Amino acid sequence: MSKRPSKVPTLEPSRKRIERAKHHLTEFKRDIESRGANREYGVFPEGDEKTGEQVLRAKLPFDLRLTWGLMVGDVTHSLRSALDNLIWQLVLANGRDPTFQRNSFPIFLDVAKYGADIGTSLAGVRRDAATHIEGLQPYHARNAPEHEPLWLLHDLDNWDKHRVPNMALIDIMVARFRLLEDSTQVDLRSIVEKGMRKGPFQDGAEVARFSLPEIPPKPPFNVGVEYQFDARIAFEQGGPGKGHPVLDFLDALTVLIDQTVNDFAVYFPP
Repeated sequence: MSKRPSKVPTLEPSRKRIERAKHHLTEFKRDIESRGANREYGVFPEGDEKTGEQVLRAKLPFDLRLTWGLMVGDVTHSLRSALDNLIWQLVLANGRDPTFQRNSFPIFLDVAKYGADIGTSLAGVRRDAATHIEGLQPYHARNAPEHEPLWLLHDLDNWDKHRVPNMALIDIMVARFRLLEDSTQVDLRSIVEKGMRKGPFQDGAEVARFSLPEIPPKPPFNVGVEYQFDARIAFEQGGPGKGHPVLDFLDALTVLIDQTVNDFAVYFPP
């Protein structure tokens, strides 16, 4: 099998990085689903002995947040690297020699800092391709450029080099919460929802507090509670993920980077 010469420009390195990101994301989704089924995270009821109320608490242990943070880093680093690989190949496509010390995909919130950087980061990239890259910069956003997906990717990747992004539970919905007493079933969803607090919720946080309705006892006095909650994982508000739901954000980001890379095919020889 013949090998492609290393200096023949191609989008394949970037595309392989994106495929790697998709693989990591699939594994991340499977892990979330599996751990949810095993009740390793979520919302769980407990009784308050002092008040007699029912309390719902969030469960999202540190070890689990650490594991998921590392998995997020695998996805974001692959996507960020796909953009840097793109610059390397664009330099080759322009008949120049890229270098590890300078060439990279610039992402900036400030136009002046962008202008000061591109003499190095985009050295050897043809002018029209460089113009294309400039048009993608987050600083073009009229409102909140720090929330632009490219900047969030850049920030998350830098954050991952030094620490793991923290997460919380959001969008907690009561799928089922019923009091069972012999043949009597009382739907408590409306009662629980009235007592719900506003998230996001860290591990151990109180999600809701409410009182169960009184039911006249009947032999053999067996009373139980059946419950089910749906919750999503989100980045913490103060971190680089800006409180976005993790899976939704990573899905959208992967699509964006895939499309971005493919849009640069016009600068490569057929």
